[in-house]
Amino acid sequence: MKTLLVFFIGFLLVCPWVGATTHVIYFAYPSYSPSGLSVYVGDTIVWKGDFAKFPISATSLPAGASSFAKQDGDSFTYVVQFAGSYKYQCDTYKQDKMIGYFVATVEDKTQKRDENSMVYINYFSHAFHLVTPDVIPHNNYVITIAKVNGEVIYKGELKPDEKDKWIATEHFAPGTYLLTATDGTHSFGRKFTK
Repeated sequence: MKTLLVFFIGFLLVCPWVGATTHVIYFAYPSYSPSGLSVYVGDTIVWKGDFAKFPISATSLPAGASSFAKQDGDSFTYVVQFAGSYKYQCDTYKQDKMIGYFVATVEDKTQKRDENSMVYINYFSHAFHLVTPDVIPHNNYVITIAKVNGEVIYKGELKPDEKDKWIATEHFAPGTYLLTATDGTHSFGRKFTK
């Protein structure tokens, strides 16, 4: 009975993060790659690099979030537990702008999560960064951004010889939008609010 109770409590603790994604950030002087991410609460961030040369520390966190810092080793893991903006820096090279961030939102469970697609929302430069999971050349992807009422405000392509695409969003009015990308067989999307 005691074993069953321990298992049940463990399941309750793990259950909210089922389906979570792990995002890997590589770093060396002078930057983090990627330097900005859009993630969901429950996702895991893993930094990989030489922390002895490039110690990391959080500089800004949402209310309630645990702070983080690392000064040795070559890997560090952080589980995102609160929505909001997280900013961090390399303590040695902060003057050289070796900084990064990620923005966490609560996942909309009505949207299907495609673990192979990579759609990064850069809230600071007001842009989307789409990275195809396919090898080059791949199929032509049609990219659409629409308001929740269905009105299309952007339509473009990710061509077979392109690995990624940036889409500026600074001219978008405040509201909720849905980005979708499809090649006719595969599709992925991300709902976002500006």
